[in-house]
Parts: sequence; structure tokens; C-alpha cells
Amino acid sequence: MTLGRLRVRLTLWYAATLALILLLLGAGLFLAIGTQVSRRLDASLVSATEAIKSATHDLEAEQSAGGAADAVEELHIPDRELFLFDANGRPITPTQADTWIADAARAAATNGTVDAVHIISGRHPRRLHAERFTGGSGKAYVAVAVADRPNLREQYASLIGIFGAAALAALAAIGDAMAGSAVERGQGGLDFDQMQNHGLVGAEHGA
Repeated sequence: MTLGRLRVRLTLWYAATLALILLLLGAGLFLAIGTQVSRRLDASLVSATEAIKSATHDLEAEQSAGGAADAVEELHIPDRELFLFDANGRPITPTQADTWIADAARAAATNGTVDAVHIISGRHPRRLHAERFTGGSGKAYVAVAVADRPNLREQYASLIGIFGAAALAALAAIGDAMAGSAVERGQGGLDFDQMQNHGLVGAEHGA
């Protein structure tokens, strides 16, 4: 085996190992980020339903006082869709809701809570949390919060780009090593046995 070929093999080994490490690290990091994002989104939806409950208590107080009952309607949370249903799954505020949201509200009215994911072609997956509760008047309601799940590729594009660049650098190192090997083979490099036969190895050790 020539020294050039040995160098190529070592370079290929190191580059392949680096590429594998980057691949596993990137996949693990991407999975961990996705799990964390989902948990944070679910927690925010639960918080949004708590806000709907609080607004509903204000709504009932406004109704009892004979004033404008719009506490739930005026409730706004950025990037969240908020719904208030009655115990039969009929929307109160707003007065219209998509079928899958109304179905989740009816299921929550029966089961207590519902968490669901709705996938629409060409759009981000939508996550929902629905929860049954009882107002101050003793009337049953269902609070529903809906949000789009963020696209991790868009949100972490720079991080993905870093791993991609590192992988390309590893591939470039492989290409350079192969090119160097081709050049050395063309120049007829001596292998280790030939060096011994010519006395080069012995000369070095003697020195």
C-alpha cells in the first residue's frame, strides 16, 4: 500500500466519521427541538383556555348587570384562535366554527378535555386544546384554543444551514483526498515495500 493510499483511507475514515456524527447530532437536535416546541405550544393552548374561562366569568357578570356582554369577544391572544361553546357543542363566540373544531368541542363536553391535531394540505398542522368548565352561574361551557404548529425548517433555518455546511465540508474533504490519491498514483509513488528495497526506510532509521 502506498503512503498516498494510506493517507486517503485515513482521510475518508475521518470524514465519514465526522459526517455520521453530524448526521446523528442534527437528527437528535431536530427531534429534541420539535418535542420542545410541541410542549410549549400545548402549554400555551392550555393557558389560552384558562383566559377564556376567566373572560366567561366576566361575561356572566356583565350579563347579570345588564351591560354589554362582550368579554369573551374582546379577548385576543396573538396567533391563537379562541372559541367559546355551550355544553352541546354550539358555538357562542364566535358564532361560526370549522367542523373539526366543533367536533372537538362536543367531545370535550362529554370527556372533559380534548387535544387534537388537524392537518390540511399546503398548511401548517393545527393543534387544538378544548376543555369543559362550569361558569359562575353553574352553566357548562367548553373553551377551545387553536394555533398553527410552527414550521421548524423555517424557524431554525440558520441552524440547519450550519449542519448542512459542515456536512458539505466533510464531503469536500473526501473529494480532495480522492483527488490527491489520483495525483500520487499518476506520479508513481513508492509503496512501503519499495522504500525498504531501496534502502530509504533503513536510511531514515539509521539516521
